[in-house]
Amino acid sequence: MQPVKSKRADERRAYRVDEFCDAYRVSRATVYKLMKAGKLQTVLIAGRRVIPVEAAEALLKLEPLSTAPQINRLPSELGGRQ
Repeated sequence: MQPVKSKRADERRAYRVDEFCDAYRVSRATVYKLMKAGKLQTVLIAGRRVIPVEAAEALLKLEPLSTAPQINRLPSELGGRQ
């Protein structure tokens, strides 16, 4: 049986909102939009909002291309003028 690895005290387990913004290069407004949309899980600890590392990493997972939204459409496909 292998010993269970425990997290070291100096390993990051969560980001404060400002730390998350710096690490992932997004604005505070973007973070709050992601939270409101349910795409970014946060936890309130002692009145401070934190983002668990697992939630931050989950945000980076890519969708398969078949389910990704279509961005580059021709105007005719969107019902616009040609």
